[in-house]
Amino acid sequence: MEDIPIPVLVSTPVYKKFEENNPEISLCVYEWHNQNECLEFRYVSERRGDEYKQMHKPCGYCYVVVRMDSSLNYEIISQDLYRGPDALERFVTKIEEELANIQEDLSAPAEMIMAPGDLKAYNEATECWICKGPFLKPAPEIVQKLEEAKHNLLEIKEWETCMEKEHSKKKEAQKRYREALSALNRKVKDHDHINGNASYMS
Repeated sequence: MEDIPIPVLVSTPVYKKFEENNPEISLCVYEWHNQNECLEFRYVSERRGDEYKQMHKPCGYCYVVVRMDSSLNYEIISQDLYRGPDALERFVTKIEEELANIQEDLSAPAEMIMAPGDLKAYNEATECWICKGPFLKPAPEIVQKLEEAKHNLLEIKEWETCMEKEHSKKKEAQKRYREALSALNRKVKDHDHINGNASYMS
C-alpha cells in the first residue's frame, strides 16, 4: 500500500451509539499509515510460452498510528519498523495489539477541555454544531403549560370585561403565564447525540 491513510474503526458502546444516531457523521479519531515490503520470486509456468507467474513473500513493514484530537491536532501514538522472515506473522500480531490499545483508550472517559470563551459561545449559540438542529426547541409539556396559562388569563380578562371589576386570581394567573413564557427559552443541552434523545437544561 502506498501510504494510504486507513481509518481505524472503533466498536466501543459510546461511539457505536453515536454513529447509530448520527449516520451523517463518521468518527475517525485514529488513522493508520503503513507500507509493506515483499520479495518477488519470478518463475516460468509448467506450460512453455510467454506466461510468467510471480510470488510475493512479505519481508518487512513500517507503520505509524496517528491520533487526532477535537482541535484537529495530530499526534503519533505508535510506530514500528521491522524486516525479517516472519514479517507477516509479526505484522498481524502488532495490528491486533494496536487495535486493543485503541479500544482501551477510547473506552476511558476523557476530561472535557473548555477554552476561554467556549461557555459564552455555547450560551449564544442557536443551533447544534453536529446536526444543525435548533437549540431553542421547547419541550411539548412546556408548550402545553403555556397554552393553559394563556387560556386561563384570557378567561379572566373576559370575566373582568363582563363584571367590570378585577378578578381575585388575576395576579396568580399572570405569574403562571410569565413563568410558562420564560420556560420557552430553556435551551436544549446537547440533543444527546449518544442516546438519540433531547435533554433540556434545568
